[in-house]
Amino acid sequence: MSILPDDGYLIIVHGPEPFDRGDVSQIISLIGDYPVRVVVAGVMAGTAAEESGLEYEWPGKKPSEILDGISEKPGVFLLNRAKCETSGRVFGEIISGRLGGRGFIQAECTPGIVYIWGGGDEETAGRLSSLTGFPVMKREPLTPAPVDSVSGNTVYTERPLSGSDNLHPEKIPEERVIRGLLPGEPVFLNGTVIGRATRTEAVISYDGRELTAVSGIEFKAHGIEKLKPEPGFRLGDAWVKSGPVRTKKPLKGGTGRSFGKIILIDHDAAALYRMIRDGEICGVITVGDDTTAVCGNICSYPGIPVIGITDGDSDGIIGHNYPENSVIFRCRGMRDDDAGRYLGRKLDLEREYSWDELCSLVAGLLGNFADIVVDER
Repeated sequence: MSILPDDGYLIIVHGPEPFDRGDVSQIISLIGDYPVRVVVAGVMAGTAAEESGLEYEWPGKKPSEILDGISEKPGVFLLNRAKCETSGRVFGEIISGRLGGRGFIQAECTPGIVYIWGGGDEETAGRLSSLTGFPVMKREPLTPAPVDSVSGNTVYTERPLSGSDNLHPEKIPEERVIRGLLPGEPVFLNGTVIGRATRTEAVISYDGRELTAVSGIEFKAHGIEKLKPEPGFRLGDAWVKSGPVRTKKPLKGGTGRSFGKIILIDHDAAALYRMIRDGEICGVITVGDDTTAVCGNICSYPGIPVIGITDGDSDGIIGHNYPENSVIFRCRGMRDDDAGRYLGRKLDLEREYSWDELCSLVAGLLGNFADIVVDER
């Protein structure tokens, strides 16, 4: 990433809320004539940024990865609007831990605080405080825990079983503490809803084979089934989020193509944002209730229609908003996963379709075991 212009600012914006609530626009206005670059972290943040009309960059990276790729210069800060003060502070702690204790500045809009993490630039913090009226608070950086610890945000290690030949090591379970929760809200692990919080703090563990709810969370069996950790999965490295994906209703913008290529998204809405930038896309087929809802929101502004395959198993992580010409099916007698795999076998995703042709084709394929519940044509 290029070096920040002299005497300018680089704002790393996390999540859609700073755009939806006007924080980014306000801070840019307060900065005045100094050069400003806005770098966005998160899929829904990119969607909100596009709707805002502001110039922005979307590298498709986590906030810590963006910070890690930028030299420590004055004018760089992270902008966030958490759901509560605790959640905002915990977010900063996670970033600090992933940066190995490197200093940075975090402007947290919910309580109105400018955090200086570790050796973060005090001059930048002071300027932000003067502009926004937020008080400055210093916080000590977090450093990664030893790999053989079994508590906190650590990873598991391995040890031989007693009397073994050392060829079949025993995995010491890794525990992950998730703080700043609101009871009843959904909890995500690597983009998949794994359950709902029952307390303000939850603990989950992973022994290399199975994910376990230790306390403060009620797992959703289907979510755990969909997660399917790959070999080498480390709980301490996983992306964890809680609460709704976005609270603001998306804007409806342009109109999509009537003919072109199709994308099939099966329970992986995060993959969509980069893919729909291909100008040849005329529509998206989505599998899963929440995946369909998220994709509908992402596609609303560019006006790309959605064919959604659902089964009523929604976690309510985002409102249902669909672009013009979208069609949503509700399965009966089978899960949306199975219907998605069936469509994947029947459709040729390498060819181009007219949207009307595709809607009729899918309706014919699903006619015996799905009903249309939303029709925006």
